[in-house]
Amino acid sequence: MMHTKAINRSRQRCRDVLIGVGITILLVFIAEVGARGYFWLKYQRCAELGRRHYGFNLAGYGDLMPDQDGMWTIWPHRPYHVQTNAAGLRNVEPLNEGGSSRILAIGDSMTFGPYVANEDTWPGWLQVILRQRLGRNDIQVLNAGIAGYNIEDELSYFRDKGQALTPDVVILGFFPNDIPDLRPSGRLGSRPAAENVGVVRRFLEDHVALYRVADRIKSRVLIAIARSQIDDETREQANRSSQDILYVHPDLPAYHTYYERYETMLRDLIAEVNAANSRLVIVAIPEYLQIPADAYPDHPQRFVQAIADDTDTPYLDLLPAFRAAGEIDDLYLLAYHVEVEPDADDPFFAEHTRYVGNGHLSRFGYRVAARAIADFLFAQGLISSDAP
Repeated sequence: MMHTKAINRSRQRCRDVLIGVGITILLVFIAEVGARGYFWLKYQRCAELGRRHYGFNLAGYGDLMPDQDGMWTIWPHRPYHVQTNAAGLRNVEPLNEGGSSRILAIGDSMTFGPYVANEDTWPGWLQVILRQRLGRNDIQVLNAGIAGYNIEDELSYFRDKGQALTPDVVILGFFPNDIPDLRPSGRLGSRPAAENVGVVRRFLEDHVALYRVADRIKSRVLIAIARSQIDDETREQANRSSQDILYVHPDLPAYHTYYERYETMLRDLIAEVNAANSRLVIVAIPEYLQIPADAYPDHPQRFVQAIADDTDTPYLDLLPAFRAAGEIDDLYLLAYHVEVEPDADDPFFAEHTRYVGNGHLSRFGYRVAARAIADFLFAQGLISSDAP
Protein backbone atom coordinates (compact mmCIF):
# COMPACT_ATOMS: atom_id res chain seq x y z
CA MET A 1 0.00 0.00 0.00
CA MET A 2 2.79 2.38 0.98
CA HIS A 3 4.63 1.45 -2.19
CA THR A 4 1.55 2.30 -4.28
CA LYS A 5 1.21 5.70 -2.58
CA ALA A 6 4.86 6.45 -3.22
CA ILE A 7 4.42 5.59 -6.88
CA ASN A 8 1.35 7.82 -7.10
CA ARG A 9 3.22 10.73 -5.45
CA SER A 10 6.09 10.25 -7.86
CA ARG A 11 3.73 10.25 -10.82
CA GLN A 12 2.01 13.36 -9.47
CA ARG A 13 5.36 15.15 -9.17
CA CYS A 14 6.23 14.15 -12.73
CA ARG A 15 2.88 15.43 -13.96
CA ASP A 16 3.38 18.68 -12.04
CA VAL A 17 6.85 19.09 -13.55
CA LEU A 18 5.56 18.36 -17.06
CA ILE A 19 2.66 20.76 -16.57
CA GLY A 20 5.10 23.40 -15.31
CA VAL A 21 7.43 22.86 -18.24
CA GLY A 22 4.49 22.99 -20.63
CA ILE A 23 3.18 26.23 -19.11
CA THR A 24 6.69 27.72 -19.27
CA ILE A 25 7.07 26.76 -22.92
CA LEU A 26 3.63 28.21 -23.67
CA LEU A 27 4.47 31.46 -21.89
CA VAL A 28 7.79 31.73 -23.71
CA PHE A 29 6.02 31.06 -27.00
CA ILE A 30 3.42 33.75 -26.25
CA ALA A 31 6.16 36.19 -25.23
CA GLU A 32 8.13 35.44 -28.42
CA VAL A 33 5.02 36.00 -30.53
CA GLY A 34 4.40 39.25 -28.66
CA ALA A 35 8.01 40.39 -29.20
CA ARG A 36 7.82 39.56 -32.90
CA GLY A 37 4.57 41.52 -33.07
CA TYR A 38 6.29 44.49 -31.41
CA PHE A 39 9.15 44.49 -33.93
CA TRP A 40 6.72 43.97 -36.81
CA LEU A 41 4.64 46.97 -35.74
CA LYS A 42 7.77 49.04 -35.18
CA TYR A 43 9.32 48.26 -38.54
CA GLN A 44 6.32 47.70 -40.77
CA ARG A 45 6.93 51.14 -42.31
CA CYS A 46 10.68 50.96 -41.92
CA ALA A 47 11.85 47.45 -42.74
CA GLU A 48 15.02 46.42 -40.92
CA LEU A 49 16.74 45.28 -44.06
CA GLY A 50 20.16 44.58 -42.61
CA ARG A 51 21.74 43.76 -39.28
CA ARG A 52 24.76 45.83 -38.26
CA HIS A 53 27.57 43.72 -36.87
CA TYR A 54 30.48 45.41 -35.11
CA GLY A 55 33.79 44.07 -33.93
CA PHE A 56 36.18 45.04 -31.16
CA ASN A 57 39.04 47.46 -30.54
CA LEU A 58 41.02 47.36 -27.31
CA ALA A 59 40.27 50.95 -26.28
CA GLY A 60 37.80 52.17 -28.87
CA TYR A 61 34.31 51.94 -30.18
CA GLY A 62 34.52 48.79 -32.29
CA ASP A 63 34.78 48.47 -36.06
CA LEU A 64 32.84 46.62 -38.74
CA MET A 65 32.76 42.85 -38.84
CA PRO A 66 34.14 41.30 -42.07
CA ASP A 67 32.20 39.90 -45.02
CA GLN A 68 28.93 41.79 -44.54
CA ASP A 69 26.65 42.39 -47.50
CA GLY A 70 23.22 43.89 -46.96
CA MET A 71 20.91 46.87 -46.99
CA TRP A 72 21.05 49.09 -43.91
CA THR A 73 18.33 51.54 -42.98
CA ILE A 74 18.01 54.30 -40.40
CA TRP A 75 15.57 56.46 -42.33
CA PRO A 76 12.82 54.47 -44.10
CA HIS A 77 13.33 56.50 -47.30
CA ARG A 78 17.14 56.20 -47.40
CA PRO A 79 18.19 52.54 -47.27
CA TYR A 80 21.75 51.99 -48.44
CA HIS A 81 23.96 49.08 -49.42
CA VAL A 82 26.89 48.19 -47.14
CA GLN A 83 29.57 45.66 -48.01
CA THR A 84 32.73 44.81 -46.08
CA ASN A 85 35.70 42.74 -47.17
CA ALA A 86 37.57 40.08 -45.20
CA ALA A 87 39.46 42.81 -43.30
CA GLY A 88 36.24 44.43 -42.02
CA LEU A 89 36.68 47.50 -44.22
CA ARG A 90 33.88 49.11 -46.21
CA ASN A 91 35.36 47.87 -49.47
CA VAL A 92 34.23 45.23 -51.95
CA GLU A 93 37.70 44.22 -53.14
CA PRO A 94 40.06 42.11 -51.04
CA LEU A 95 43.35 43.68 -50.01
CA ASN A 96 45.83 43.94 -52.85
CA GLU A 97 49.18 42.33 -52.27
CA GLY A 98 52.66 42.95 -53.64
CA GLY A 99 53.65 46.37 -54.92
CA SER A 100 50.25 48.04 -54.71
CA SER A 101 49.76 51.49 -53.20
CA ARG A 102 47.42 51.62 -50.21
CA ILE A 103 45.60 54.58 -48.63
CA LEU A 104 43.76 54.08 -45.34
CA ALA A 105 40.85 56.43 -44.58
CA ILE A 106 39.85 56.71 -40.91
CA GLY A 107 37.18 58.93 -39.41
CA ASP A 108 33.58 59.10 -38.27
CA SER A 109 30.30 58.87 -40.20
CA MET A 110 31.49 61.54 -42.64
CA THR A 111 34.13 59.04 -43.76
CA PHE A 112 32.02 55.89 -43.41
CA GLY A 113 29.26 57.46 -45.54
CA PRO A 114 25.78 56.64 -44.24
CA TYR A 115 22.86 56.75 -46.69
CA VAL A 116 25.08 56.12 -49.73
CA ALA A 117 26.56 52.97 -51.26
CA ASN A 118 30.22 51.98 -50.81
CA GLU A 119 31.30 53.51 -54.09
CA ASP A 120 29.64 56.86 -53.30
CA THR A 121 31.59 57.56 -50.09
CA TRP A 122 34.56 59.89 -50.43
CA PRO A 123 37.04 56.98 -50.06
CA GLY A 124 35.11 55.14 -52.78
CA TRP A 125 35.16 58.14 -55.11
CA LEU A 126 38.84 58.80 -54.30
CA GLN A 127 39.85 55.31 -55.36
CA VAL A 128 38.05 55.70 -58.71
CA ILE A 129 39.53 59.16 -59.35
CA LEU A 130 43.09 58.06 -58.54
CA ARG A 131 42.81 54.98 -60.74
CA GLN A 132 41.47 57.08 -63.60
CA ARG A 133 44.25 59.66 -63.33
CA LEU A 134 47.00 57.07 -62.88
CA GLY A 135 45.69 54.68 -65.50
CA ARG A 136 46.19 51.66 -63.23
CA ASN A 137 44.15 49.63 -60.75
CA ASP A 138 46.79 48.70 -58.19
CA ILE A 139 46.01 51.63 -55.85
CA GLN A 140 43.46 51.02 -53.10
CA VAL A 141 41.63 53.42 -50.78
CA LEU A 142 40.49 51.48 -47.71
CA ASN A 143 37.46 52.87 -45.87
CA ALA A 144 37.82 52.29 -42.11
CA GLY A 145 35.42 55.08 -41.14
CA ILE A 146 32.83 54.24 -38.47
CA ALA A 147 29.75 56.27 -37.50
CA GLY A 148 30.26 57.56 -33.96
CA TYR A 149 34.05 57.47 -33.96
CA ASN A 150 36.08 60.19 -32.28
CA ILE A 151 39.83 60.76 -32.15
CA GLU A 152 40.20 58.21 -29.33
CA ASP A 153 38.63 55.51 -31.52
CA GLU A 154 40.66 56.48 -34.56
CA LEU A 155 43.87 56.25 -32.56
CA SER A 156 42.78 52.89 -31.09
CA TYR A 157 41.86 51.52 -34.51
CA PHE A 158 45.20 52.49 -36.02
CA ARG A 159 47.09 50.89 -33.13
CA ASP A 160 45.05 47.67 -33.14
CA LYS A 161 44.44 47.11 -36.84
CA GLY A 162 45.22 50.02 -39.12
CA GLN A 163 49.01 49.90 -38.99
CA ALA A 164 48.92 46.17 -39.78
CA LEU A 165 47.44 47.11 -43.17
CA THR A 166 50.77 48.87 -43.96
CA PRO A 167 49.22 51.91 -45.64
CA ASP A 168 51.42 54.32 -47.56
CA VAL A 169 49.12 57.21 -46.59
CA VAL A 170 46.60 57.51 -43.75
CA ILE A 171 43.87 60.12 -44.26
CA LEU A 172 42.13 61.32 -41.11
CA GLY A 173 38.68 62.74 -41.85
CA PHE A 174 38.17 65.52 -39.28
CA PHE A 175 34.66 66.86 -38.66
CA PRO A 176 34.02 69.76 -36.24
CA ASN A 177 31.91 67.71 -33.82
CA ASP A 178 34.94 65.46 -33.20
CA ILE A 179 35.94 67.96 -30.48
CA PRO A 180 32.68 68.12 -28.47
CA ASP A 181 32.36 64.35 -28.92
CA LEU A 182 34.99 64.16 -26.18
CA ARG A 183 32.52 65.54 -23.62
CA PRO A 184 31.81 63.40 -20.55
CA SER A 185 28.98 60.95 -21.10
CA GLY A 186 29.23 61.51 -24.84
CA ARG A 187 28.78 57.80 -25.43
CA LEU A 188 25.63 57.34 -23.37
CA GLY A 189 22.89 55.77 -25.47
CA SER A 190 25.23 54.75 -28.27
CA ARG A 191 26.78 51.47 -29.35
CA PRO A 192 29.40 50.10 -26.94
CA ALA A 193 32.50 48.29 -28.11
CA ALA A 194 31.89 44.55 -28.01
CA GLU A 195 33.85 41.41 -28.75
CA ASN A 196 33.35 39.64 -32.02
CA VAL A 197 29.85 38.22 -32.22
CA GLY A 198 29.88 34.43 -32.08
CA VAL A 199 27.70 32.07 -34.12
CA VAL A 200 25.21 31.42 -31.28
CA ARG A 201 24.83 35.09 -30.38
CA ARG A 202 24.44 36.10 -34.02
CA PHE A 203 21.75 33.41 -34.46
CA LEU A 204 19.90 34.68 -31.38
CA GLU A 205 20.11 38.31 -32.57
CA ASP A 206 18.78 37.43 -36.00
CA HIS A 207 16.11 34.86 -35.10
CA VAL A 208 14.94 35.24 -31.47
CA ALA A 209 12.93 38.39 -30.79
CA LEU A 210 13.00 37.85 -27.01
CA TYR A 211 16.80 37.93 -27.07
CA ARG A 212 16.75 41.28 -28.82
CA VAL A 213 14.24 42.66 -26.29
CA ALA A 214 16.40 41.44 -23.40
CA ASP A 215 19.51 42.94 -25.01
CA ARG A 216 17.80 46.32 -25.36
CA ILE A 217 16.63 46.23 -21.74
CA LYS A 218 20.18 45.41 -20.64
CA SER A 219 21.60 48.32 -22.66
CA ARG A 220 19.09 50.77 -21.19
CA VAL A 221 19.84 49.60 -17.66
CA LEU A 222 23.58 50.05 -18.20
CA ILE A 223 22.98 53.53 -19.67
CA ALA A 224 20.80 54.48 -16.69
CA ILE A 225 23.48 53.28 -14.28
CA ALA A 226 26.16 55.26 -16.11
CA ARG A 227 24.03 58.41 -16.08
CA SER A 228 23.35 58.05 -12.36
CA GLN A 229 27.09 58.02 -11.70
CA ILE A 230 27.70 61.36 -13.43
CA ASP A 231 27.93 64.30 -11.05
CA ASP A 232 26.03 67.53 -11.66
CA GLU A 233 29.08 69.45 -12.90
CA THR A 234 29.97 66.75 -15.41
CA ARG A 235 26.35 66.52 -16.55
CA GLU A 236 26.24 70.27 -17.14
CA GLN A 237 29.42 70.10 -19.21
CA ALA A 238 28.06 67.20 -21.25
CA ASN A 239 24.84 69.05 -22.03
CA ARG A 240 26.51 72.15 -23.41
CA SER A 241 25.82 72.39 -27.08
CA SER A 242 28.36 71.57 -29.76
CA GLN A 243 27.75 74.96 -31.34
CA ASP A 244 28.62 76.73 -28.08
CA ILE A 245 31.85 74.74 -27.72
CA LEU A 246 32.90 75.08 -31.36
CA TYR A 247 31.67 78.46 -32.50
CA VAL A 248 30.05 80.72 -29.89
CA HIS A 249 32.45 80.49 -26.92
CA PRO A 250 35.35 78.24 -28.01
CA ASP A 251 37.81 80.15 -25.80
CA LEU A 252 35.94 79.61 -22.53
CA PRO A 253 38.15 77.89 -19.93
CA ALA A 254 35.37 75.34 -19.32
CA TYR A 255 35.89 74.01 -22.84
CA HIS A 256 39.69 73.84 -22.79
CA THR A 257 39.60 70.20 -21.67
CA TYR A 258 37.96 69.04 -24.90
CA TYR A 259 40.45 70.88 -27.10
CA GLU A 260 43.40 69.72 -25.02
CA ARG A 261 42.28 66.08 -25.11
CA TYR A 262 41.76 66.25 -28.87
CA GLU A 263 45.19 67.80 -29.41
CA THR A 264 46.93 65.21 -27.22
CA MET A 265 45.41 62.27 -29.06
CA LEU A 266 45.85 63.83 -32.49
CA ARG A 267 49.55 64.34 -31.79
CA ASP A 268 49.76 60.72 -30.61
CA LEU A 269 48.13 59.57 -33.86
CA ILE A 270 50.52 61.65 -35.96
CA ALA A 271 53.51 60.20 -34.09
CA GLU A 272 52.29 56.61 -34.43
CA VAL A 273 51.52 56.93 -38.13
CA ASN A 274 55.00 58.38 -38.71
CA ALA A 275 56.57 55.58 -36.64
CA ALA A 276 54.77 53.05 -38.86
CA ASN A 277 56.50 54.57 -41.94
CA SER A 278 53.20 55.97 -43.22
CA ARG A 279 52.23 59.60 -43.81
CA LEU A 280 49.21 61.16 -42.13
CA VAL A 281 47.04 63.63 -44.02
CA ILE A 282 44.31 65.55 -42.19
CA VAL A 283 41.22 66.44 -44.22
CA ALA A 284 38.72 68.80 -42.57
CA ILE A 285 35.12 68.26 -43.69
CA PRO A 286 32.86 71.27 -42.97
CA GLU A 287 29.43 71.37 -41.36
CA TYR A 288 26.62 72.68 -43.54
CA LEU A 289 26.34 75.56 -41.05
CA GLN A 290 29.71 76.81 -42.31
CA ILE A 291 28.94 76.85 -46.04
CA PRO A 292 27.59 80.44 -46.36
CA ALA A 293 30.56 82.79 -46.25
CA ASP A 294 29.09 84.86 -43.39
CA ALA A 295 27.74 81.90 -41.38
CA TYR A 296 29.43 79.78 -38.72
CA PRO A 297 33.19 80.48 -38.35
CA ASP A 298 35.99 78.05 -39.10
CA HIS A 299 37.47 77.99 -35.59
CA PRO A 300 37.57 74.14 -35.38
CA GLN A 301 39.44 73.92 -38.67
CA ARG A 302 41.96 76.58 -37.65
CA PHE A 303 42.54 74.78 -34.35
CA VAL A 304 43.41 71.53 -36.13
CA GLN A 305 45.44 73.31 -38.80
CA ALA A 306 47.67 74.85 -36.10
CA ILE A 307 48.48 71.34 -34.84
CA ALA A 308 49.12 70.13 -38.39
CA ASP A 309 51.45 73.06 -39.10
CA ASP A 310 53.35 72.47 -35.86
CA THR A 311 53.90 68.79 -36.68
CA ASP A 312 54.55 69.26 -40.41
CA THR A 313 51.44 67.24 -41.23
CA PRO A 314 49.72 67.84 -44.59
CA TYR A 315 46.36 69.51 -43.96
CA LEU A 316 43.45 70.11 -46.36
CA ASP A 317 40.46 72.27 -45.46
CA LEU A 318 37.53 71.34 -47.71
CA LEU A 319 35.50 74.44 -46.83
CA PRO A 320 36.71 76.53 -49.82
CA ALA A 321 36.07 73.62 -52.22
CA PHE A 322 32.57 73.13 -50.83
CA ARG A 323 31.70 76.80 -51.05
CA ALA A 324 32.82 76.87 -54.67
CA ALA A 325 31.03 73.65 -55.66
CA GLY A 326 27.37 74.21 -54.87
CA GLU A 327 24.60 75.05 -52.47
CA ILE A 328 23.94 73.42 -49.10
CA ASP A 329 21.17 71.23 -50.49
CA ASP A 330 23.53 70.01 -53.25
CA LEU A 331 26.28 68.99 -50.87
CA TYR A 332 24.25 67.61 -47.96
CA LEU A 333 21.10 65.50 -47.55
CA LEU A 334 19.05 68.60 -46.81
CA ALA A 335 16.14 70.39 -48.46
CA TYR A 336 15.29 74.07 -48.13
CA HIS A 337 11.82 74.83 -46.73
CA VAL A 338 10.93 78.50 -47.01
CA GLU A 339 7.88 78.15 -44.75
CA VAL A 340 10.02 77.24 -41.72
CA GLU A 341 10.73 80.18 -39.41
CA PRO A 342 14.38 81.26 -39.06
CA ASP A 343 16.00 81.00 -35.64
CA ALA A 344 16.06 84.57 -34.39
CA ASP A 345 18.46 83.64 -31.57
CA ASP A 346 21.11 82.14 -33.83
CA PRO A 347 24.19 84.39 -33.76
CA PHE A 348 25.55 83.35 -37.18
CA PHE A 349 23.03 81.73 -39.51
CA ALA A 350 19.37 82.25 -38.64
CA GLU A 351 18.16 80.45 -41.77
CA HIS A 352 19.76 77.14 -40.80
CA THR A 353 16.36 75.95 -39.50
CA ARG A 354 15.01 76.06 -43.04
CA TYR A 355 17.37 73.27 -44.09
CA VAL A 356 15.46 70.14 -43.17
CA GLY A 357 16.82 66.59 -43.38
CA ASN A 358 20.17 65.10 -42.47
CA GLY A 359 23.50 66.89 -42.19
CA HIS A 360 25.55 64.10 -43.79
CA LEU A 361 27.01 64.57 -47.24
CA SER A 362 25.16 63.66 -50.41
CA ARG A 363 26.63 61.56 -53.20
CA PHE A 364 27.65 64.82 -54.88
CA GLY A 365 29.17 66.17 -51.67
CA TYR A 366 31.36 63.09 -51.28
CA ARG A 367 32.47 63.42 -54.89
CA VAL A 368 33.44 67.06 -54.37
CA ALA A 369 35.45 66.01 -51.33
CA ALA A 370 37.21 63.19 -53.20
CA ARG A 371 38.22 65.43 -56.11
CA ALA A 372 39.72 68.01 -53.77
CA ILE A 373 41.57 65.29 -51.81
CA ALA A 374 42.95 63.75 -55.02
CA ASP A 375 44.23 67.15 -56.20
CA PHE A 376 45.84 67.72 -52.80
CA LEU A 377 47.58 64.32 -52.72
CA PHE A 378 49.14 64.95 -56.12
CA ALA A 379 50.11 68.53 -55.23
CA GLN A 380 51.83 67.30 -52.03
CA GLY A 381 53.68 64.56 -53.88
CA LEU A 382 51.99 61.90 -51.75
CA ILE A 383 50.81 59.99 -54.82
CA SER A 384 53.25 59.22 -57.59
CA SER A 385 52.22 58.92 -61.22
CA ASP A 386 55.00 56.38 -61.75
CA ALA A 387 54.15 52.70 -61.84
CA PRO A 388 55.15 50.85 -58.67
